[in-house]
Amino acid sequence: MPEKRKFSGKAERGQAEESLKESERRLRTLMSNLPGMAYRCKNDPDWTMEFVSTGCLNLTGYEAADLTGNARISYAKLIHPEDRRHVWEDVQKALKRKKPFQLNYRIVTAGGEEKWVWEQGVGIIGPRGAVDFLEGFITNVTARRQALDALSRNEAQYRAFIDASEDLVFIKDEEFRYRMVNRAVQAFYGLPEAEIIGKTDFDLMPREAADRCRKSDEQAFVEERLVFRHETYGDRTYEVRKFPVPLDRSKGVGGFIRDITERLQIERQIHKNLEEKEVLLREIHHRVKNNMNVITSLLSLQAGRIRTKKDAIEAFKVSRDQVYAMAMVHDRLYQAGVYSRINIKDYTEALARNLVQLYAPSKRITLDLKIEDISIDINQAIPCGLIMNELITNALKHGFADRFSGKLTISFRSVEGRHYAIRVEDNGTGLPADLESRKKKSLGIELVDILTEQLEGRLSMRSRRGARFEIVFPVHSAGASSNSKPEPSP
Repeated sequence: MPEKRKFSGKAERGQAEESLKESERRLRTLMSNLPGMAYRCKNDPDWTMEFVSTGCLNLTGYEAADLTGNARISYAKLIHPEDRRHVWEDVQKALKRKKPFQLNYRIVTAGGEEKWVWEQGVGIIGPRGAVDFLEGFITNVTARRQALDALSRNEAQYRAFIDASEDLVFIKDEEFRYRMVNRAVQAFYGLPEAEIIGKTDFDLMPREAADRCRKSDEQAFVEERLVFRHETYGDRTYEVRKFPVPLDRSKGVGGFIRDITERLQIERQIHKNLEEKEVLLREIHHRVKNNMNVITSLLSLQAGRIRTKKDAIEAFKVSRDQVYAMAMVHDRLYQAGVYSRINIKDYTEALARNLVQLYAPSKRITLDLKIEDISIDINQAIPCGLIMNELITNALKHGFADRFSGKLTISFRSVEGRHYAIRVEDNGTGLPADLESRKKKSLGIELVDILTEQLEGRLSMRSRRGARFEIVFPVHSAGASSNSKPEPSP
């Protein structure tokens, strides 16, 4: 019986040994196939290894025997110099709290390669309540760390890009709470990002405006498409683009909002300017046609009085001056940049000086210009210019014909804001006694009569110590009706 028990005991021990060997084999197989290094080490500054799995070689470039007992190098020396301090401090803090620890840090391999590793471990408490050693696992996370770094750089670039935008850029979650906002959104609300994230438009703006924002948010979210619209907030108008955005486990809404208030104002101004230019083009066409008709009529009047070569030469000179007087009106309009009214003061001064240079270059003619600073309608400016051209030319050619010097007074004034008065006066020889009989033969006087009638004005003439002509006409465009004729001043 004792022999049988002895035999049974040996069999049980043999089975136990085989079972232990099988467990050790499985453990070695597991350890050797781990994507990293399992370890047991002392809690000392060298992290002296008592056990290291075979994954050590692939991770560090050192054999397990090289690290065990610091035979060739301590594990502490493999840790990057910049990371050694925080690795020690983080582990000690976890041990003090009796918690497992997780770390990310760099090591330098036997070949000089820098790797990022992730370590998880725990302190093993001995019978006396102190940490006898550490057990844990270390694995290579360089590729993941590089991917995270690249992602971080991309996110920083993306963030810099959207923060540089003047548009309001944001992302909201499925409950339309802000998850990301750029600096323009922060400036719009006058709040830092931390005070906007997690809030809805109803927390940040008046309800009426928030309702409009929520409506377009929901449309983009439900219909899963780009929503484009204009929305008003206060006195500003915004161009809104909203679209669905995939989030971690759900979806949200992204948006770009641009303040287009100034752009709309500019567009309206451009549209207005285009309309004005179209009106101007039609007006230019009308004016050119009218001016051509005036020139044609003037030439026809001149042609009817040409009898000799001398008459023809004189007619050309007169026509030249008349066309110049008309051209000056348009030149003044162009220079002023206003295409419907002309400053009569600048125009008259330039016209008078030009005619004196043409007809009395060697005489001492004193110009006394009493021109009020008045802007008149283009439709009145042309006949006024022709009238003054005729009267000034007549004074220079006939009033000072046999004189070396003289005085020419030209005035243009407003009469009680309802009429204009033109006066051209000289101290020359005066008007001929038979002026009335000569008027039919004088093209200049005849033209002044025609133009005065066109202005619906009245012409008066006087000859006393020279000649004086005055035309008074109402303040309105040529062709407008007037119930009364103004009386010229004495």
